[in-house]
Amino acid sequence: MKTRILIAGILFLTGSLSAQQRVVNGLVTAYNNLPIANVEVLSEGTGSRILTDSLGQFSLVCETKDVIRVKSKTFNEARKRVRAKTETVHIKLQMEPTPEN
Repeated sequence: MKTRILIAGILFLTGSLSAQQRVVNGLVTAYNNLPIANVEVLSEGTGSRILTDSLGQFSLVCETKDVIRVKSKTFNEARKRVRAKTETVHIKLQMEPTPEN
């Protein structure tokens, strides 16, 4: 009997943990909503990474209360927190000041 309860508890926990991961769609822009391609987008919780497409769009596996981080060579790093009901995010990048610009 104890074994059955233990197995049921493990199955319940496994199911609820995997239910917290989901796909979040997003858009990365700069300036006046100009899409930014080939920018690295990563989930700090799951460790998944992807590059934005030519329209600045991405889809990323995230967890609830995760943080999405966007990294680029020419723009400042940006972070966006994923909430329980977050399905899409719009991340606006700002130019990183350098001696060249």
